[in-house]
Amino acid sequence: MPPSDPPTERFLKHADCKLRIPDSISSLSPPLATSIGDVNYIINQSLSSSLPALFDLIQTGKAFCVCESTQQIENKSELCSLPSNSFQVLTAGSTQQPKKIVRLARSWISSFKTNAGLFGIDSEDKYAIVGQLTHSLPLYASLEAAQLGADIHCLADVSIKKQRIYLQKWNSTILYVTPTQLQLLVQSTQQDATMNETLRLILCGGGKLQTHTKKQAQRHFPNAVIKEFYGSAETSFISISDNNTPEGSVGKAYPDVNVSVQNPDRDNKGELCVSSPYLFSHYKEASGAHQDTAPNLSTDAAKGRTVNTGEIGSIDEQGYIYITGRKDRMVNIADQKVYPELLELLIQELPKVNECVVIPKHDRRKGYSLIAIVDTNDNERSSSFTAHIIEHCKQHFSALISPKSVQFVSPIPKLPSGKPDIQGLSDLINAKGKPHDRHDDNA
Repeated sequence: MPPSDPPTERFLKHADCKLRIPDSISSLSPPLATSIGDVNYIINQSLSSSLPALFDLIQTGKAFCVCESTQQIENKSELCSLPSNSFQVLTAGSTQQPKKIVRLARSWISSFKTNAGLFGIDSEDKYAIVGQLTHSLPLYASLEAAQLGADIHCLADVSIKKQRIYLQKWNSTILYVTPTQLQLLVQSTQQDATMNETLRLILCGGGKLQTHTKKQAQRHFPNAVIKEFYGSAETSFISISDNNTPEGSVGKAYPDVNVSVQNPDRDNKGELCVSSPYLFSHYKEASGAHQDTAPNLSTDAAKGRTVNTGEIGSIDEQGYIYITGRKDRMVNIADQKVYPELLELLIQELPKVNECVVIPKHDRRKGYSLIAIVDTNDNERSSSFTAHIIEHCKQHFSALISPKSVQFVSPIPKLPSGKPDIQGLSDLINAKGKPHDRHDDNA
């Protein structure tokens, strides 16, 4: 281990950090690994086998990337070296191709220390990891636990039912999770059953947590504080909720994060810009070359490095941040700016709805009309429920921008990141009109 790097520059595995692997995983195949240039690649076959390999790797300080397959490894002739103590991850890619981004270890290590202070994390804690290392949230959680000396419970390789069993059996205390993962956990058990009394902290990010899922989680994990955070692969943490966070807000800015509204309109809404110590380094082009300058990354004389998030939002006088929607998903309907995310959140609050994606469809008269793609939790697909969804939207928005029709699908197609494949659904809707087996219109 090179002694020249200060501890804040590199990932470390604290001596107190222990891995725990479910008994049901009887044998582990060694992970596929290769080194090209200065970059070490781990081909993820399972969390239980890849995590020990990752911890061995970070001791060297060399750049790394965890891949899903050998196809994701760069061609050697095109590979551009990455700096030491850096790593590569992918963006979620909900509306476009995922981008390869490069981070320095210190951009995450800084927030590990912040979280330890905010949430009192120490070597007595036990992290439950329910996702694979190819996704940034479980990768972050694993590296944070290792750095802070907490134990790690490797639960990504077992079923949801077994995850629930091990959470209670092993007395996990901290859970990093996406809204979809939390929803699956709470739906896998009886409504009033207590799943775990030792879990004290749930950190939920990667999308909006539905109100009814949060209430279910509070029943199943009665001693856990649920903290929703807002961020991205490029920015890491942007904001985090607290007990006083108003409905519809994503909370106040995370410590040492500056959030501003660029070119606000008359409603004080504009693109959210972020400066912080937690930002990514640069994008990497598909060819493998560095893309040191990115359209959304700039340097401000007063604020330092700044990222334009692509999200339209506002900040109230108390500092609470509100997200209207993504700039690249906004459509014009009869000269009105419409953000599909607002309708998605509204529909998802209906008790029978698991998930919703609202897709714009080209309309010669209005420019666009909206189609709601809905996954229900009890296979409810009646025409009366379709009418209820559309009427629910009309009560909160005008009839002009409410969905023209509802299409039911279960489950909604997902990207490897676990987020809805919005671009794929849009292509299907605009090309064929029916991405699945049921199409109910109420035009």
